[in-house]
Amino acid sequence: MIHTRNIVVLPAEVEVAFNEGQNLFQILNRAGFPLAHDCAGKGICGKCKFRLHSGLPRPSAVDLEFLTKQEIDDQIHLACAFKPDDGDIVELFSGDLKATPQDEVIGLTFPVDRWPGVETSELALAIDLGTTNVVGYLLDANNGAIINAISIPNSQSMYGSDVMSRLAYASHKGREAVLNLQRLALNDIERLAMALNTNKIPIRRVVGVMNSAMATFVIASNPDDLGRHPCESGIDGPVSQKPFNNKKGVLEKAELIIPPVIGGYVGSDALSALYAVLESNPPAPFALLDIGTNTEVLLVTDNAKAACSAPAGPSFEGYGISHGMRAVDGAIERVTISGGAFSCQVIGKSAPKGIAGSGLFSLFAELIRAGGLDKFGSIVPENLSPEMYRSGEKSLELVIAPGVTVDGVDIQQFMVAKAATRAGLETLLDHLGVKPEQLRKIYFAGAFVQRVEPQDLLAIGLTPDVESSRICNVGNAACAGSAMMAVSREAFVTACSMAGKIEHLPLSGNAYFNMSFQDHVRF
Repeated sequence: MIHTRNIVVLPAEVEVAFNEGQNLFQILNRAGFPLAHDCAGKGICGKCKFRLHSGLPRPSAVDLEFLTKQEIDDQIHLACAFKPDDGDIVELFSGDLKATPQDEVIGLTFPVDRWPGVETSELALAIDLGTTNVVGYLLDANNGAIINAISIPNSQSMYGSDVMSRLAYASHKGREAVLNLQRLALNDIERLAMALNTNKIPIRRVVGVMNSAMATFVIASNPDDLGRHPCESGIDGPVSQKPFNNKKGVLEKAELIIPPVIGGYVGSDALSALYAVLESNPPAPFALLDIGTNTEVLLVTDNAKAACSAPAGPSFEGYGISHGMRAVDGAIERVTISGGAFSCQVIGKSAPKGIAGSGLFSLFAELIRAGGLDKFGSIVPENLSPEMYRSGEKSLELVIAPGVTVDGVDIQQFMVAKAATRAGLETLLDHLGVKPEQLRKIYFAGAFVQRVEPQDLLAIGLTPDVESSRICNVGNAACAGSAMMAVSREAFVTACSMAGKIEHLPLSGNAYFNMSFQDHVRF
């Protein structure tokens, strides 16, 4: 019999249930809490450190190999080799802010309309402050070219993988918690700026786009209104601050500019992505889905624009999945089935360590095409060769690569995220009276989506059944739009004026959304 236990995770002060026999890395990864690691919990990198606040030190052999005596005396352990007891209290650290290069965008240029006071050789910074990852583009403000681009994990993740967990923390813990979340967000922007700007040239302007919750945290406004019905942030226009004035560094004199939110949880990131897409003069009607932990869905017709926020959760980005990880070295980014076996495309030159979000999309699409998954997400062993699956603790699990598995809980989490996203799109279509077959284009945005094939999106049912030629990946359109605004005041003014013309459709309590969600919790 499997017995359920509980631990308390600091600093979020969240209680997490786990099954007896699981190690802490598995428990926290499933619960959506980040841990630094380079080996997906295999015990060979020594990075998944935490502090134990209960009981006596009980170092494992792996702890003794990787940790110093002082760390062990200070109750530091490695999560991959630690099996907690019921009632243990564990403290997480800010995590590994290892940067992931975004080389594919370096050299892109955008039209320049100089902001007042722009000096020769001035730099600008565009930020997409996502719930899970923070992306930064460093630009030459005079010619509009991207000089450097990277992403890092969002440090706020230690307070939960989704914005609702962070809003609850801020609401329950008061002003000190709000200021703490603000500090983490601003520190992430500073670290991005330092990593991008190796020549240490002062940056005068930062245009940051983000969902409404992240905007609330950055400007340290009251989170209570956003956390309860009707879920409005109270941010009714663009925001301009100089939050780095008291700090030395490349941002010391920088102005942080945040474009307006659209409404509810649909923030300036969705506005920015839509602005970037509209620059290509797409035919209407079209849909834009900015995929992430907080997925924004927008629908544009000749006469109207509408938007909603679908609570997808972090599984699309590989978080909360047994062996999920960011799209870094060692991450499986694509899976195919050939000759009765999984074939993996891995980022970098190392062996597979885990699976990224794009790898999950291709994995499930391949299994659906091969009959290895049924419409309810259950593994169908008779359609798979024996080496492709094994018996897990509760059910069958897929063996993607040595040490990398995907189980039934992972599949269900992905299906829920898919259903929420698809239902958000279907609700907007119904609201504006557009039939799915009338869509001229369906644009998918998001840093990792460019690695996902249109036929895979169709296979898993994330989109209506349209020709694959109508599906377009536009990469990180939110950060592209932010970059356009960072080097062009005209772009910023135009985007801001567009925000008030987009109807926000709340999904909470929406009967059509609830019905559509139930219809799509399946493949």
